[in-house]
Amino acid sequence: MDIGELWHAHAVTPLTDSGPVPRLTPAEAALIAETCSRGEVIWVRPPDQPRPQAAWHVWHDDAICLLSGAGEQSLPTLAGEVEVIARSKEAQARLVAFVAHAYPLTAGSVAWREAAAELAAHRLNGIDSAAAADRWAGGAVVTMLRPLWLVHSGNGSDQDGADAAPPARGPASTLGRMPFHLGRRRDRRH
Repeated sequence: MDIGELWHAHAVTPLTDSGPVPRLTPAEAALIAETCSRGEVIWVRPPDQPRPQAAWHVWHDDAICLLSGAGEQSLPTLAGEVEVIARSKEAQARLVAFVAHAYPLTAGSVAWREAAAELAAHRLNGIDSAAAADRWAGGAVVTMLRPLWLVHSGNGSDQDGADAAPPARGPASTLGRMPFHLGRRRDRRH
C-alpha cells in the first residue's frame, strides 16, 4: 500500500492538546525508538515531495528531533504528517517506515532549549557547541517528529535502494570531488 493511501486511510486522526494521538502498540513504539535511537540518519518525506531526503537527527523525548537552517542541513518545511524511513546502521536495510506528526518548536521555549541541548551534545564536527543554541535561535528550525502509526517493519533487502533524494548543496554537505586517497591506492612497487 502506498504511503498516500495510508494517509487517506488515517485521515481522521484524533487530536489532543499536544497533537494527534499515536496509533502504536507498545511493541511498535519500542521498535521505532530502538531503530531511531541507534542510527543518526533517517529519511523523511512530506506528502508533497516525490522522494525522501536524508536527515541527521537525535532521538529525544520519544520523538525524532531535527535541526535545519542557519548553516545546518537543508530540509523542506516539515509540518503535519510526514513519512519517516529508518534503516539499519550496519547494513542500510530498511527496518521501519512510519508516519509521524511534524511540528516546529518555538525558539527559546523549554521544549526548544531541551531539544537544542540534546542536538548540541550529539552534533558531530560542531563549530562551537557552547554557542550553538544561540546561533540556532537566530536562524535555525528545530522540528520534532512524533511517531503516529507504523507502515512497515522488518528486515529489508540489502539490494533495496534508499530511494532518497541526493543531499542538498550547502555548507553542511560535501558533494564535490572526493579526496585522492579515498577509494583507491597507488601501487607503491614502482
